[in-house]
Amino acid sequence: MEIVFFTVIIFTCVLAFIFFIRMGKYTNRRRIINYTIPEGWIEIIQKTLIDYEEMSSDEKQRIHEIVQVIIAEKKFESTNTQFEVKNIHRVTLAAYAARISRFSIDPYLEKSSIITIGNKDSYFNWTDKGPESATWNNPKAYETLGFEKFSSNFNGVYAAWACFYPYHPAKFQLVLEELTFDKSLFPLFTEVFFSGPELLKEKYPSVYEYLKKEFNSK
Repeated sequence: MEIVFFTVIIFTCVLAFIFFIRMGKYTNRRRIINYTIPEGWIEIIQKTLIDYEEMSSDEKQRIHEIVQVIIAEKKFESTNTQFEVKNIHRVTLAAYAARISRFSIDPYLEKSSIITIGNKDSYFNWTDKGPESATWNNPKAYETLGFEKFSSNFNGVYAAWACFYPYHPAKFQLVLEELTFDKSLFPLFTEVFFSGPELLKEKYPSVYEYLKKEFNSK
């Protein structure tokens, strides 16, 4: 009986601890969100997201909130000592992440705690044109999917962030039943969905409709 009693006590304490941790994080996020986002950050977001001006005021506000939280909670670093991580890098990548995750059950991408950028060994390379993903920067992967025309514009940023998105692999696998691809290609399709949706709609309409619903896109 005593063992059961102490087990219940310990279990209750663990639950209480988790609850207070979660409440503390929630309270801190509300505080972060209540800060006014800097004008300079909004300019970067506008340049990063080509459909930003088409978004409603509520959608823009949601993007701003996620960007603020991601920058506050994530550690941005570079293994290249010659590369200085600046706000333009943080805000740009956070904006890409927010574009994908704003309707997600996990908008702040809990899986990612450190974001490395700055050189060829980093998760995100940084060029004069902006970030590109070293992990997914392989145009040949698109050629096998029939995206030859798109591959020249591929930079992999959305694909990289899609790796952290808590999508539904089982549902996505059902969409691909008639195709020979597996769910591991979700990031590649996501890149095309955000950067060249008409091409995806033409080539693979069922995948396009799934992603449109998944990301609540107009």
